[in-house]
Amino acid sequence: AISDLLLVLAACPFTIAQVSSRYWPFPSILALCQLATFLPLLFSFASAFSICLIALDRHRLIVYTKNPRHKTTITSVSMFSVWISAFICAAPILPNTKLSIVPLSLNIYQLLGIKERA
Repeated sequence: AISDLLLVLAACPFTIAQVSSRYWPFPSILALCQLATFLPLLFSFASAFSICLIALDRHRLIVYTKNPRHKTTITSVSMFSVWISAFICAAPILPNTKLSIVPLSLNIYQLLGIKERA
């Protein structure tokens, strides 16, 4: 649930701004560009892994009904593992995200149908 909330609060504004604009709407800072691509991946992976963890927990409770106790340390380690795994899965996008501002000629703008220049 935290990863879904963070996706909506932290990642969606970047995505909406990018999709609704014809150009990079933020300052020309590489870290900001990397975060705008990394955060949605991180939160999506964390959400998917959390759902898998919930399914495994439900399976354990159904199969092993004699010992239904939850141990706080196991739960904490499991959730920490979910976030570390999500970070590892999303991390390759960081070094592969580049921000290049390329000035285009007026011919290219006309060819692409762009009416205003950033």
